[in-house]
Amino acid sequence: MKNKGHIGPLIKLLNKEFEQLHSEKASSMGLTPAQLFVLHYLSRKQGESICQRDIEKQFELSHSTVSGIISRLEAKEFIICSFSDEDRRFKNIILTKKAKCCENEMKKSIEQYEAQLVMGFSEEEKNQLIGFIIRMLRNVDVDI
Repeated sequence: MKNKGHIGPLIKLLNKEFEQLHSEKASSMGLTPAQLFVLHYLSRKQGESICQRDIEKQFELSHSTVSGIISRLEAKEFIICSFSDEDRRFKNIILTKKAKCCENEMKKSIEQYEAQLVMGFSEEEKNQLIGFIIRMLRNVDVDI
């Protein structure tokens, strides 16, 4: 491999493989990668009151982009939108059972991929890798 001594191209290659897996998995569920990311976000925030503006901020997307994602997810019966009791201007977004099944399937897929990535690593090596990645992210001012 030509880029053996350079970190950037290696990280880019790993990310490309991960994005391809994510895209294929989303497609197999009848979703786009963006829709799957939103479902994953909603799954992590279960129990909290989540509205469209929260998604816009989280993913740094425009109102119209998120509106399109939300309307398609609702049409595909992955989410239910209902008006907030506190403020009728906002709609709360709730996952359906269908979405929860997809989320579980995606989690399994990611776990399998991550297990494949660290195959042959000791627990200590896995923890070191995570630590190194976190340090790299902090070095470029990513809040983690």
